[in-house]
Amino acid sequence: MTPRRLLADTFTLFRQHLRTVVRVCLTYAATFVGSMALVSVLGGSFMAAASQLAIQLGLSIYLMREVAEGLRAGARAHPSDAGVLASVLTRIPVLFFMFLLNALVIMGGSLLFVLPGLYLALCTSLAPVAVAVDGKGPLASLRASYTLMQGYRLRMLGVVLPLVVTMVLASTVGDGLMTLTQGLPTPLVLAAGFVTTLMTMAALALYETALVLAYQRLRERQPTAPSTPGMA
Repeated sequence: MTPRRLLADTFTLFRQHLRTVVRVCLTYAATFVGSMALVSVLGGSFMAAASQLAIQLGLSIYLMREVAEGLRAGARAHPSDAGVLASVLTRIPVLFFMFLLNALVIMGGSLLFVLPGLYLALCTSLAPVAVAVDGKGPLASLRASYTLMQGYRLRMLGVVLPLVVTMVLASTVGDGLMTLTQGLPTPLVLAAGFVTTLMTMAALALYETALVLAYQRLRERQPTAPSTPGMA
């Protein structure tokens, strides 16, 4: 499982699920622009931020589940739309608390040195997939990620690092676009927000696709884990 091969397969998998990615990105961008419009009219940003966070977590869970189901095609029947929706809704708070717990762990490591914090972030990078795909709890998902990453940390660093750089670049370009449109008419500001959100969500979707693929491949390499078909 070399970084180059995993990245190449990630792009292939991303293209295979492009319709799902586009649907997720457009949904989030539309809700984000809607929340921006409501804030500008009604004021108060806390509820808008909280709702957007919940929507983003839900869409991330949905995307990771869809990618994983594609890798596991034939292994089990695809759940109904109602079942998918119920699963996504119940896992949103779990994923939120997992991120919160993970942030505390990483901050604790960063209080000692910078490197331990980055090391812990890498070791727990697969935890969101464990929540979204297998329904693990916050602690169980962090433990699962740490276990799966043993012996593969440097190779995963070669996968995660360029994708994180891509997300940072997308966010930086988006921030620049939003800065350029400050003071312009509201429709132009909303359009800039829509484009910015599309870019950042697309970069995030690519990152999450890579995590799902790595999670599946590493699970297959575990001696006690049942083999699941995927992209070799």
